[in-house]
Amino acid sequence: MLRLCKAVAPWSASLAVVLASSTASAQFWRSAFGGNNCDCAASTAAVSYQAAVPVVTASACAPVVQTVCAPPVQPVMQTVYKQVPVVEHVAVRQTVKKPVVETAYVDQAVTEYHPVTETRSVAVPTVAYQDVQECQTVTKNMGYWRTQYVPNLKASPCDYSNVPGFTGWMQRQSVEMRNAFTPSHTAKREYIPQTVVQTVPVTRRVAIQGSKQVSYNVTSMVPYQTSRKVAVNTTKWIDEEVTVMKPQTVMKTMAVGTQVAYLPVGAGTGSQSAMQPTP
Repeated sequence: MLRLCKAVAPWSASLAVVLASSTASAQFWRSAFGGNNCDCAASTAAVSYQAAVPVVTASACAPVVQTVCAPPVQPVMQTVYKQVPVVEHVAVRQTVKKPVVETAYVDQAVTEYHPVTETRSVAVPTVAYQDVQECQTVTKNMGYWRTQYVPNLKASPCDYSNVPGFTGWMQRQSVEMRNAFTPSHTAKREYIPQTVVQTVPVTRRVAIQGSKQVSYNVTSMVPYQTSRKVAVNTTKWIDEEVTVMKPQTVMKTMAVGTQVAYLPVGAGTGSQSAMQPTP
């Protein structure tokens, strides 16, 4: 037992300071409801929530736990407001430079052109075609082929050999036999050239070169001096006061959401402070 009291003594002394403020409320609840018995049901008939809060009091040896009843509370939704930067346009008057264009007409010398037309003539070459008849020499080949019969020489046997006896007879018989197989004429083909030259009239077309006079118009621009009104623009800057919208950032309180707060049961809707939720 002595060891247990020595172990409890260090932290019981530190708790005495923290729990000093809760001693008065603990005494109030003890006198109201009698001892450590917490009868919260007899205090109000519309109890919706009860919370028992343990209160620890320091003693010489062991801690004494006292039960304290918290008042019943109810959840209430509250709107959360936040400062939000908002850009607003403010009308500001300021002086600006405005261009003004002034037009003045002045006399200015200018060079203008007017057309002048004149007639000119030129010789243009021409070509004419004419049919002429002329004689042309034509050479014509009139050659032809012909057959010529040449008689063959046949000697008589007596003229060929007049030798008497058997030898002469044999020679004469042989000549007579050759004459019997030799034709009387021999046919021979030959070409007879013949060229004929004649004059033939021919008609052909010839070109006859010539020229003719052609007239045409030539237009030229002749300059001359004149004067005319010319517009001259002059720009001037004048001061003018105008109203412009200038952006400006201001802080405004705006509703950004809701949060849950706890109020005692039966509390009115007037300005009362709500209990913050605890973990």
